[in-house]
Amino acid sequence: MENRIKLECRGMVPEKVADLNLDNCRSTGVLEGLTDEFVNLELLSMINVGLTTLKNFPNLANLKKLELSDNRISSGLNHLASGSPNLTHLNLSGNKIKDFASLEPLVSGVISISKVCMIMFTELNYLPFSSSSLF
Repeated sequence: MENRIKLECRGMVPEKVADLNLDNCRSTGVLEGLTDEFVNLELLSMINVGLTTLKNFPNLANLKKLELSDNRISSGLNHLASGSPNLTHLNLSGNKIKDFASLEPLVSGVISISKVCMIMFTELNYLPFSSSSLF
């Protein structure tokens, strides 16, 4: 994955990259090579890369759109929630999320997820779950 990130940066330093497409790049199950240096990253697509967790997800404060469909993610959503407050589009369809409790890191502590799915990301307006184990 690290080599693919370098290739997709096309010689730009991480601080200058706004869009990064890593679709179909094979991973070891965890995120490798993506760091906090991508401070201006707004769109990140990692469709079908084999991720099982977001454990190593960096702080990407400017990230607005994150595509994570067709992976095997079942944990680590807390790492995403804490470092990407401007996220408006999050696609988790086709992952191994088994129940609403797995989404707890994305939910405000004020309102129970069983009553209302209130997302911590105040700007989030798109969160599909099609083809997931959740339903």
